[in-house]
Amino acid sequence: MRFFRRHYFRSFLKPINRLRLSPLAVGRTAFVGLLFGLTATVGVQVLGVFLVWLVARSIRRPINLAIAVLLTGVTNPLTIAPVYALYFVTGCRLVSCDTDRIRIEPLIQALTTLDARELWLSSWDAFTMPLAITMLGSLPFALAGATAGYYFGRYVGQRLHTRRVRRAKLLAHHAPHSP
Repeated sequence: MRFFRRHYFRSFLKPINRLRLSPLAVGRTAFVGLLFGLTATVGVQVLGVFLVWLVARSIRRPINLAIAVLLTGVTNPLTIAPVYALYFVTGCRLVSCDTDRIRIEPLIQALTTLDARELWLSSWDAFTMPLAITMLGSLPFALAGATAGYYFGRYVGQRLHTRRVRRAKLLAHHAPHSP
């Protein structure tokens, strides 16, 4: 067990520890990264994190941009299909949607006839409504995951801070005393 703890610290926590972030900054960073990572916003997640980073800097509540962007990777190409399916099902349960209304055939017909008005109306039914339902379904997961990430990040930040203080005391104790 000691081997796994040591390996975990060396590969994951040591780079974070070198940044000397406060426990609150680690918690805020985890919150922002997971909030954007767990929403159905693929493609604009990094932009959202960047905008929050700018606002957080201006109000002197810093977050680490690199770690927050890294945490948006919880939805990646391997996990996006099942996660978004879960978000869609959850969104449908929240609004009691009728999945029979979501059809792609009218969109295909509008594309073949090049009818602009029909293309607009059918694209709403085929794309926009399912995306809105998916986004709505992602919100409970994003809020719960980001909140859990905030508290876990604060816990990790506090442990790293305690470790730094203990190590500094140890080094001060073993340093040669000069007169």
